[in-house]
Amino acid sequence: MPAPTESSEIVPAADHAALANVQLGSLAVTGPKQLVSTASEIATELKRIIDDRKLAVRIQGREFVTVEGWTTAAALCGCTVREVSVEESDGIYVATVELVTTDGRIIGRASAECGSPDEVDRRGKPVWSERPRYARRSMAITRATGKVARMCFSWIAVLGDYAPTPAEEHPDYHDRNSSSPTSSRTPAPARRRVHRVLGGAGAQRLYDRLNQVSTTYTELIDYLREHDPVCADTIADLSPEELPAAALQPISEALIALGEMKRQKAQDGATDAPDEQPADEIDEASIPF
Repeated sequence: MPAPTESSEIVPAADHAALANVQLGSLAVTGPKQLVSTASEIATELKRIIDDRKLAVRIQGREFVTVEGWTTAAALCGCTVREVSVEESDGIYVATVELVTTDGRIIGRASAECGSPDEVDRRGKPVWSERPRYARRSMAITRATGKVARMCFSWIAVLGDYAPTPAEEHPDYHDRNSSSPTSSRTPAPARRRVHRVLGGAGAQRLYDRLNQVSTTYTELIDYLREHDPVCADTIADLSPEELPAAALQPISEALIALGEMKRQKAQDGATDAPDEQPADEIDEASIPF
């Protein structure tokens, strides 16, 4: 039997280089060093976009990237997410998505659910199970999208100092104080609103106007209910002293109209109110009072 001999076949250098290639989404690199260098460059640009567009939320002291940030990471690597299926059972939606490259290669798949009644907030109230069907279906797709991007690119997000978990998967995402995605910026304290009211002096002027047109505060409210229901609802349960200054203009206009109505009724003999003061004697220039 002839002794085995070594193969003398020469392997081209190009084949050795091909063996060293590493694929990062649609991006091809030639080795670990270039892979890290490329990923770091992507992470820097990704962080700029996320911080500029507020695509991360701060939860328990860490930055969690929202699904828009994760799809941005995928796009920077030449990938996109496509929906595969959405199934529903007992109100719970399960979505499956794939991560594909620009040339159609599938590089990842993930599924996620939404609508389970045991998903509750800190107060024990259901987070999603009582919401409309379209909202539960959409959130299932959103969670699956974030998950498939995280499975492939979380190590790049970590290079940008972000948490590797998508924000929508965090149990406190829908129970946090801020309802909109923000960066680590501290919200400005709410400005205290100050409402001016008439007070005693203003109320006395109002009574004087009511006397001028021979009407009452109740008649004024009734008139406003018909012609300015918003103002009427605002002041109906308030005393004249408590009336907001913002209501002066509609009240003044109502008093002028009531005075004109009283004057017209007096001329037509529709009222027998004695010694009614004509409306044209009202000093309209001083209104609002």
